[in-house]
Amino acid sequence: MAEEFWDTSEDLLTLDKNDRGEQIIIKRVSKKGKEFIDVRSYYLNKLDELCPGKGIAIPGHLSEEIANTILNSVKERE
Repeated sequence: MAEEFWDTSEDLLTLDKNDRGEQIIIKRVSKKGKEFIDVRSYYLNKLDELCPGKGIAIPGHLSEEIANTILNSVKERE
């Protein structure tokens, strides 16, 4: 079994991305005492195992500012 990259990991939200079984998973994670919000796309490999794909680990101290910017951008388009 592969060793985990993160020291701690807590699932916050799982969303179905498409009809191919891909998902977007948001987690609260930490590494060497630093906190992050990890937003990552997961795909099914040839063995139908869910594997991490592209994503971003946002430093915890920036997560609120980034979330607010995204929400404000959506509100501006409505």
